[in-house]
Amino acid sequence: MNRPVILSVIFLSIILSGCLGSTGPNESCEDFSREEQAEYWEQNRDKEGVIQTESGLQYRVIEEGEGASPSLESTVRIEYEGKRINGSIFDTTDNIGPQETTVEGLLEGLEEGLQLMKQGATYEFVLPSHLAFGETAAGEFCPGTTVIFEVTLVEIVE
Repeated sequence: MNRPVILSVIFLSIILSGCLGSTGPNESCEDFSREEQAEYWEQNRDKEGVIQTESGLQYRVIEEGEGASPSLESTVRIEYEGKRINGSIFDTTDNIGPQETTVEGLLEGLEEGLQLMKQGATYEFVLPSHLAFGETAAGEFCPGTTVIFEVTLVEIVE
């Protein structure tokens, strides 16, 4: 498979795994709390170093990079770890190394966040549901899920 599309395929497979053949709510969502998701997002906003954009994306600079920032059309090489607000990891590049992808086509919050970064930077992004998987159950994600990504922009490929 072409490396630039691997990351996009991962996110697409997560989304499709919950959408195909599913007509009702995700059974694992029975104990899901939208209030807990909103509370996390609200509390995170007040933490030192956290910046919130107009869209609601929250980010914290872990390590600043240098040079150019990618555009929506850029192809980038990134390392990342995606987790839920309880800290459980749902996706990571730790086992497979940096992945090459286009910025456009990722989760909306990651599209926005990557364009804030400079090459070599590491940021933590908190994506409220409307910038992540939305209001529809998607695979293992319940409607209204807030997700957290730590992303390192290894390189802007083109």
